[in-house]
Amino acid sequence: MSVATLIALCGGAVSALLYASTMIGTLGALLLMLMAQLPLFLVGLSQGMRGALIANCAGIVLAGLLLGPAAMVNYAVAEAIPAYLLVRQGTLIRRHPDGTTEWYPAGRLLVWASLYAGLVFLALVLAFAGTDGGLRGEVARIFGSMRSALGLETAPPGAERMLDAFVAVLPGLGACSWLLVTAANGALAQGLLIRFARNLRPSPDLASFDLPRWLGLAVAATALLGVAAPGTAGFVGENLCLILAMPYFFGGLALAHAAARRSGARAGHFMLLYLFLALIIVIMSWVVIFGVAALGLIDQLVGLRQRLMRPKDGPDGNWE
Repeated sequence: MSVATLIALCGGAVSALLYASTMIGTLGALLLMLMAQLPLFLVGLSQGMRGALIANCAGIVLAGLLLGPAAMVNYAVAEAIPAYLLVRQGTLIRRHPDGTTEWYPAGRLLVWASLYAGLVFLALVLAFAGTDGGLRGEVARIFGSMRSALGLETAPPGAERMLDAFVAVLPGLGACSWLLVTAANGALAQGLLIRFARNLRPSPDLASFDLPRWLGLAVAATALLGVAAPGTAGFVGENLCLILAMPYFFGGLALAHAAARRSGARAGHFMLLYLFLALIIVIMSWVVIFGVAALGLIDQLVGLRQRLMRPKDGPDGNWE
């Protein structure tokens, strides 16, 4: 067995153990579980697809042995499969006739992650279609059980309506949380690999972050569906709108990054920007998160960053 294969197996095992730490039942264990993708990204972004496949398979098998079949499926869907897909896309490189190379854009990676989360959400909608109230009804029952366990069965009428609205978008908020944690794990893995000169690709420049135009149209279409359609269709539209809008949060951060660079900010200022991102992920302040996402969407519509940055020379072309 080669050293690379052994490292990949260990990476998958560590990932499964981090995921299984939830059995401890403490807040610290929850934080460890949120880092379950980190070893998978470390292996994939340093070894490529072969190492990623070995690590992910090892993690899935060990998760099944430790936690059972249901948890194994959850681990595969939430941790292993998306990490593998993102490594696959992230290690794509395009070589041009003039000898220059172009790595797969970071913005498109986030779009892939967002689309994956949307597909999982739609699969859950279909899976619970035969139950009372569908997925929304199932989420409401789980939320109601949690309220009963905490002794919060009754609430003022206004608060009850707010809770109902919150339950309606809870799947979308959960998917957005997953997207933030996945992006953080991928960025942390890339940073560690660069620190030890083990990275396959260079880190993307946040100020040059870009998203496809069609994503804005998809956000607008799902928002319209959520507002105009009743029942399950409106529920699907509301949650898909939140999920598809999340890449614009990073677009908003890219705008802030470009503004800081234009103002001559030093490295310490950029560290404050990244600390701000980390705090948002920990606190999950959705008002701030979607406010920053709105800035990212506005930037795409009116080109604020283009006014802050010089045009960057480089090959043009669309990635598939």
